[in-house]
Amino acid sequence: MESRARRGSARARLAAVAKTRGVEVIGGRAVFESSRELRVEGEAPQKVRFKHAVIATGSVPAGLPGLALPSERVMDSTAALELADIPERLLVIGGGYIGLELGQVYAALGSAVTVVEMTDGLLPGVDRALVQPLARRCEKLFNKIRLGTKVTSLTEKGSAIEARFDGDDGVFDRVLVAVGRRPASAGLGLENTRVNPDARSFITVDDRCRTSDRAIYAVGDVTGEPMLAHRAMRQGKVAAEVIAGRPSAFDNVVVPAVVFTDPEVAWCGLTEFEAARAGRSVRVAKREWAAAGRAPDARTHRRPDEAHRRSRLGPRPRRRDRRAGRRRAHRRGCARRRGGAHRRRSRGDDPRPPHPLGDAHGSGRVTPAAGRLRAAYRTTFTPSEKLGRARRTRRCRSYG
Repeated sequence: MESRARRGSARARLAAVAKTRGVEVIGGRAVFESSRELRVEGEAPQKVRFKHAVIATGSVPAGLPGLALPSERVMDSTAALELADIPERLLVIGGGYIGLELGQVYAALGSAVTVVEMTDGLLPGVDRALVQPLARRCEKLFNKIRLGTKVTSLTEKGSAIEARFDGDDGVFDRVLVAVGRRPASAGLGLENTRVNPDARSFITVDDRCRTSDRAIYAVGDVTGEPMLAHRAMRQGKVAAEVIAGRPSAFDNVVVPAVVFTDPEVAWCGLTEFEAARAGRSVRVAKREWAAAGRAPDARTHRRPDEAHRRSRLGPRPRRRDRRAGRRRAHRRGCARRRGGAHRRRSRGDDPRPPHPLGDAHGSGRVTPAAGRLRAAYRTTFTPSEKLGRARRTRRCRSYG
């Protein structure tokens, strides 16, 4: 319920932003009737004619073919974020970025997580040197990791799910299917336009985000891999600029990718395996991340310089104690400054001219006569000098 409320508030904020920008928001499901007209289905059906259209329907979680089980105990990535309770035993089908990210979340919450991956390694397609530190971390967090394993059947038995693997089985409280995502391009009426999706239902676009129909553009996950938010934002900007008649193109050579696990994994461009497979000469350079000054320590999650400083100075004091220490240092500094002024005046070697307020100013006490002279004295200074004088006198507590 809380996540639904957050989504509702996010929609309200987006609607408010659209209203301030002069964007009309129409609620309903849109279906293309031609390359210039679409039908909006909903409480108040209507038809909308357009000069240009942008398809940004995104993607939806992909299911397992032949293993569809109509049970609330079998969930996808969307349902995993709205779960009301924490399962004691969780099976994650898929060792990609979605399965590992959500698996680590549930492991941190106390679930015994088992990950099943069909290939021989986690994060298929990612450089193995990057995956190794994450794999070691997952081995400690998860109850079991089964690589090169297929799930052959799922059966609901009472309040649990029985999963059968290749020659083995197990019982779990819930099952998370995280085998990837597919484009949300079905049911849009694309057959009524000149848009031609590929065999996987992705919409093919050019460098200006235009489809095979010159009046229709597409951005985001519906256009294919990589399904990343920053790529979709860049495509949306390009499509808007092209429609506005500006020279623009999605000319990014590479798109950086990141997996929000612990530790995080990020890469950009060709991997070593992809470059070798393409017949390119590969030269590998490695550097230990621990040598970087800002690299957090794996045990303390602190930077090395910070850990060394804490070891020398002891535990960090509480905020209240730190404030009290600053006040004591401030009072000591004021006392030293007042004492130095007295000593210089008593020896007669004070280089500064006599103060118009007399010795009472140097001693920190204000006599009635000095108080009467204060207004006349302050008017003889320029604004910048008055400001500096006020700071000094306030710091030394000269005026009560």
